[in-house]
Amino acid sequence: AFWGEAHACGEEWGQFSASGLVWMYCRLYRKLERFRSPELLDAAKAGGEFLLRYARVAPPGKKCAFVLTRDGRPVKVQRTIFSECFYTMAMNELWRVTGEARYQVCGREAAPAREGGGIFLVGWQGLKAHLASLFLPRQRDGQAVLENVSEDGEELSGCLGRHQNPGHALEAGWFLLRHAIRKGDPELRAHVIDKFLLLPFRSGWDADHGGLFYFQDADGLCPTQLEWAMKLWWPHSEAMIAFLMGYSDSGDPALLHLFCRVADYTFRQVSGLPVRHGCGGNSRQPFLPGPFPQRVTSRPTPSPSPMSSSVCWTPSSL
Repeated sequence: AFWGEAHACGEEWGQFSASGLVWMYCRLYRKLERFRSPELLDAAKAGGEFLLRYARVAPPGKKCAFVLTRDGRPVKVQRTIFSECFYTMAMNELWRVTGEARYQVCGREAAPAREGGGIFLVGWQGLKAHLASLFLPRQRDGQAVLENVSEDGEELSGCLGRHQNPGHALEAGWFLLRHAIRKGDPELRAHVIDKFLLLPFRSGWDADHGGLFYFQDADGLCPTQLEWAMKLWWPHSEAMIAFLMGYSDSGDPALLHLFCRVADYTFRQVSGLPVRHGCGGNSRQPFLPGPFPQRVTSRPTPSPSPMSSSVCWTPSSL
């Protein structure tokens, strides 16, 4: 009942979200004693079996559906590799926790590849080095993290090139931060914290109403996406992971204060709401009117100062 009701956004839901939940349940079960319950493992295995049966659109092809109905029919298929990545991660973690080789085999069969060879079959160390090489080239003298660039890392023209996604920047930030920590590279770590954590947070945080904007324009113009001002749950999750990881490694209280700010906002928004509210987002600010382009005059500039709230989540209290 929990798998069928709590994780369904209406009658359609994201396969990548289901894969992420399977991965998380297995990871918690495998790593933390207090989560080692049969119910959690059974939920993960039930989700895994659903994915094995329905996630791949046309086996033996690699492509996975982006959105499925509750009875497993594909609704949306994207050209990106994200659905396949999450599916592969879920199968890999299921294999680790159960020891059943079929999960590993199925994960490898769907592992995304690009021209010249697969990137998910070269090992995690090679993958992390590959991701670092993709993320680290900077545009605009390091003053912006752009969502789309050319194959050579150059800025694209028009609104596509100016497009920013604070949540994706922060997500890339903690990927890179973890890579820098494991590599033992303090210079890379400092660069990642400055350019992939602090920079997108300061530009992406709504100074008037709180929360991270969904989309932004690097030139301060109104984004063309009508939902740009919505505050979705997942960018805030990425921000909390990034800042807590940075604080855990560096001990910098400024990063802990930013984590607390995001956590306080996030849990105030979702507290007491039905589960399905987590499937979408909310906006405390109306969409700006057209016609485009229209310059956004309010550019938030939060600083990493202590929160005024009396509630603060710390690593020891989680």
